[in-house]
Amino acid sequence: MNSIFYIIGNVFMVYSLLCSVRIILTWIPGFYNGFTVFLSKICDPYLNYFSRSGLLRFGAIDFSPILALSVLTFGSTICNSLATAGRLTVASVLAIIIRMAWNVVTSIISVLIIFLIIRLVVLFLQKNSYNGSNFWRQIDYIINPIVYKIASTFFKGRMIPYKTMLLVSILVLVCISFFGNLVMGFIVGLVSKIPL
Repeated sequence: MNSIFYIIGNVFMVYSLLCSVRIILTWIPGFYNGFTVFLSKICDPYLNYFSRSGLLRFGAIDFSPILALSVLTFGSTICNSLATAGRLTVASVLAIIIRMAWNVVTSIISVLIIFLIIRLVVLFLQKNSYNGSNFWRQIDYIINPIVYKIASTFFKGRMIPYKTMLLVSILVLVCISFFGNLVMGFIVGLVSKIPL
């Protein structure tokens, strides 16, 4: 029975790898060949299932692939735990779920931090940060709701420079990620000790 769970866990891992490759290839416009068509047929139905909900869509960016990959990782982790330990406790399943949920959150926070840093660097380097393209408008469309929400929390309607808002937003998100990791580690440790 352990070998069956081991095989299923590896199938989850391989499918997760294929989905990751599919996601990366969608970032390359006009890149179609036999392999991408194959990946599209086997990965898109699964990935589209998560994308349809729209819960993890922020502006033009859809973070639902992160959730889809996390579910596959969850399945792989559960199967591998069953293969090695031969049993699974409620506490260990809860710990895995909490860890996976936090991984989704930290992945989204990390992407947002990267966008904020890029935007801040461009503002410092160039007077006209748009350069006649829609690229920076798209970036602003994604990050501005978060930037203004964080700024309104700290500055209570006072007018402050956009660069300051970006910098404060970066610092807040880094702190949330850092302290969140500490808190989640503590919670996972507590949950793991539940005798169930």
